[in-house]
Amino acid sequence: MIQINLLRSRQNLKKQRVVFEIHILIVFVVLLCAALLCFNRAQDRNIERIKVKISNAEAGLKIANRKADEVRSIQKIIDNLKVKTEAIAELEKSRTNPAILLFLITELLVKKKMWLTSLHMSKNNITLSGIAFDNKTVADFMTRIENAKDFEDLRLKSTRQERNSDNLNLKSFMLTFKWKNEKQTGIIKNR
Repeated sequence: MIQINLLRSRQNLKKQRVVFEIHILIVFVVLLCAALLCFNRAQDRNIERIKVKISNAEAGLKIANRKADEVRSIQKIIDNLKVKTEAIAELEKSRTNPAILLFLITELLVKKKMWLTSLHMSKNNITLSGIAFDNKTVADFMTRIENAKDFEDLRLKSTRQERNSDNLNLKSFMLTFKWKNEKQTGIIKNR
């Protein structure tokens, strides 16, 4: 009888199948590697784009920070100028206050019957000294101050009779009052 050796062909078939599966596995691995390589390159491109965006954003942030520093320094200069302007306005106001006050008081004097000897101003408190011919002149002057809208809280501190070098009897007086100087600008113009 004839025997056919089928084992070899089965072994060959198995070997061929194994070789085929190995080829498929190799092709799959190669395709997988190619896909991973393409994916990796795409991710690298994305990373580069993001790095460019980050560097652009950082450059923009540096520019913005420089401009913000410039704005802060300009704001400090502006604040400094405001303080100086306010100080100048206050100095201008305090420079003109004595002249305005003296103008207002001289308008209230009883002409040719009294003279001022001293005027002291501390904030809005005024201390005034002078000489008059008689008590009536001092009283008239006090009435004028009381009726003036620019002054308040008038007080007679002292009156004293004195003789001058011409042997005249004169009244020395001292008054205190407050100046309502809220609206000092334009006081002279309004009179």
